[in-house]
Amino acid sequence: MIEITKILLATDLGQNSAKAMEYARTFVSKFGAELHILHVLEDKLTNTPSFAGGLALNSYVHESPAVAEQLIRSLFEPSWLLDKHIVVATADGSPADQILDYAKKHSIDLIALGTHGRTGLSHILIGSVAERVIRHAKCPVVTVPSRS
Repeated sequence: MIEITKILLATDLGQNSAKAMEYARTFVSKFGAELHILHVLEDKLTNTPSFAGGLALNSYVHESPAVAEQLIRSLFEPSWLLDKHIVVATADGSPADQILDYAKKHSIDLIALGTHGRTGLSHILIGSVAERVIRHAKCPVVTVPSRS
């Protein structure tokens, strides 16, 4: 029999992760598993004011780990969390690398993550976090398309 005791939900806190979260919740409830939720922090483009000539400079702000953790916890109804063991974590770096490292360090049995559904040139230029995780993970990976 397959034993799943630790599930990792990798989330970008966007719509693509919402469906994956539902799958992770279902697996946690069915298996009585511990849920680990990982968000890899990003540098976000901010709105900067334009200069007199209409020129605007791009600036980036690094996501706050505390804010990300608060957002993650707000995704779940408090009543659902009552009898669950939840671990919330953030990391810096390449999302695929951080997901794989976390899964290995914490002996994760199943990874759940959403997909963006990029194709063509954008997929080649940006790469696919889900694809890298699937290819290199030592445990099963459930990918959930945002359009499912």
